[in-house]
Amino acid sequence: MKIVLAFDKFKGVASSRQLAEAARDGILQCIPGAQVVMIPCADGGEGTMEALAHPLAQRMAVEVAGPLPGTTVRAHYALHGTEAVMEMAAASGLALIPDASRDVMRATTLGTGQLMRHAIDHGARRIVLGIGGSATNDCAMGMLTALGFRFLDAEDRPVEPCGESLGCVAKVDASAVPPEVRATEFAVVTDVDNPLCGPHGAAAVYAPQKGASPQQVALLDAGARQFSALMPAAVPASPGAGAAGGVGAGLMAFLGATLYPGAEAVLRFLHVEDAIADAHLVLTGEGRIDASTAHGKLPYAVARLCRRHGVPAVALCGMLDGSPAEAFTAVHCINPEPVDLPAALQPEVCLQRITLTVKKILNNFNHP
Repeated sequence: MKIVLAFDKFKGVASSRQLAEAARDGILQCIPGAQVVMIPCADGGEGTMEALAHPLAQRMAVEVAGPLPGTTVRAHYALHGTEAVMEMAAASGLALIPDASRDVMRATTLGTGQLMRHAIDHGARRIVLGIGGSATNDCAMGMLTALGFRFLDAEDRPVEPCGESLGCVAKVDASAVPPEVRATEFAVVTDVDNPLCGPHGAAAVYAPQKGASPQQVALLDAGARQFSALMPAAVPASPGAGAAGGVGAGLMAFLGATLYPGAEAVLRFLHVEDAIADAHLVLTGEGRIDASTAHGKLPYAVARLCRRHGVPAVALCGMLDGSPAEAFTAVHCINPEPVDLPAALQPEVCLQRITLTVKKILNNFNHP
């Protein structure tokens, strides 16, 4: 019996690899001879580096600018040959800032740009960047500044690369961008498909969770709209342009980056469909399954591949809200009702419950 394990993380509790290992333990206790294929997955946010990096990649640690001015963080990326895989959340992530200190107007992507520049200086000519989990709304100005771009106001004065400065940018000077940056391919994995501006844009949808007031949301959206005048006309409305506070748009416009929709891109990069095609069962899941799962989340993308090949897709989650999406054969919450949240958030408890739930599933599964 072949069983494929393609989990996303249970955010803040367990990684996709840890979940797969716990599920594998349950499988082998029930079916010792099972062929278990573990494929750690992600959707473009945290876990993307682990999922997409080559198994032999070198983990590089770099001290870079944090998401707020005057802060630094130690961030990691994976380098293998001429390919680097990194996550924006590692250097410019919302999780790096205490709730009370969130300041999306001043937050910058500079640190992620410094990671990119470090990789390029160490031979990378293809950068795969997951941009989920950002703290920023600067349309990639910080990243681009680290790569040699200069953003100037109408008086040719440098503009600070942050969200509150978007409306001040009158011109972009790319004359100092090194040729090795120009020679680098940028593949950007997005976890959302929003345009840059408007009611469904970066500021309106995501800036409030990054600490923006309604007035600041309006300023950020107006600034992004003005900044977009410096971009090719088709970029601002492109799906994913508004991802990570406009990083999608900035990297497309000034570096010719290609955007890939998160979950589907990761599954394609990892050849998950090939693994599923002859499987007898696929287990997937994430921390919470609810109505939003059907809108680009990884478990739903896995289930769609399973449906294409007639393979049962069973999802596991820590919290289940509402009816499961129709794509799944079944959805199981690993936590007993009512959920004891402090216990459920303990990694060892979560992993034990994954193992136990998988054993229950297999005991009722009509396997060959």
